[in-house]
Amino acid sequence: MTSVPFTIADIFSTVRYKGNPLAIVDARNEDLTDTQMKLITRQFNLSETTFFFPPTLPGADFRLRSFLPGGRRSTAPAAGVTESFVFHQELGGEVIPVQVTRHTEALDGKSQFSVSLRQATPQAHSTHPDPAGLAARIKLTAQDIGLTTTGNSGRQPQPQVMSTSTTRHLLVPVSSVAALNRAVVQRDRLLEQLRRVDDKAYGLYLFTRVPSADGTSTQTFQARFFSPGLSGEDPATGSAAGPLSAYLYYQGILKLSNDGVGRILVHQGSRVGRECVIHVELRLRQEGGQEVLDVDLIGSGVQVAEGRIDVPDFSTTF
Repeated sequence: MTSVPFTIADIFSTVRYKGNPLAIVDARNEDLTDTQMKLITRQFNLSETTFFFPPTLPGADFRLRSFLPGGRRSTAPAAGVTESFVFHQELGGEVIPVQVTRHTEALDGKSQFSVSLRQATPQAHSTHPDPAGLAARIKLTAQDIGLTTTGNSGRQPQPQVMSTSTTRHLLVPVSSVAALNRAVVQRDRLLEQLRRVDDKAYGLYLFTRVPSADGTSTQTFQARFFSPGLSGEDPATGSAAGPLSAYLYYQGILKLSNDGVGRILVHQGSRVGRECVIHVELRLRQEGGQEVLDVDLIGSGVQVAEGRIDVPDFSTTF
């Protein structure tokens, strides 16, 4: 039986066992099938497992395939590890540049790194037709939905489906940390609410404003994420934090600074014993006479394990 090398890294943290654990599998020398990748992903049972292969598109350094434990494919870009350079990853038919910087290695020799990558252009989709009903299904009240700050219209922002990839999430503003922590999300009720707003919606992203920890003017939020495709609460969700910046911009809550960048900081994972921090930068540019938003996701990471895993036999079904 053949085997492939893997690495497990804690993403969006510099503290081992406090980040979002992801598996990265080097499949450059193995032509793995979808079933084999799904089986390996389920065996790891982490938030996500990414496989990298030789590229097939010009300009790419690697081709990535990412899966969630339930077998669903993920379109969120994954992180790499090395000194300080830009590599290009092939994902979903696109070539995406990724800036990777390795920081000073710890005493045990395991690397810490930061990664900056640009997500797909953010898209706004349907708003939830019944925010009060949504609140009740997650053990909150109608008054718990909304932020302490309103947008340009003076109205509270409403729950809305957003995306910066083919993965759509329902973003729900919550009035306080206390309300955020009170939320109880059950799988069947979550499926019901996602179907009410968008058949393609994959997850529920609850967020609330919190004071800036470093005393800067960067708007800071605390978040929780749930999806029917995950066995539990996700410690960090880049595919939701990125769209959050666009949501806040569209609502008039996030403003661009003098350097033309809107910045937010998202803390996530505290309810599941993690301490993840996601930096998001939003920029505005003109293309064909229209405004286009660019969203960059920035996060740290640290390696926690490495080894080899056996490749499942072709006869093993998922």
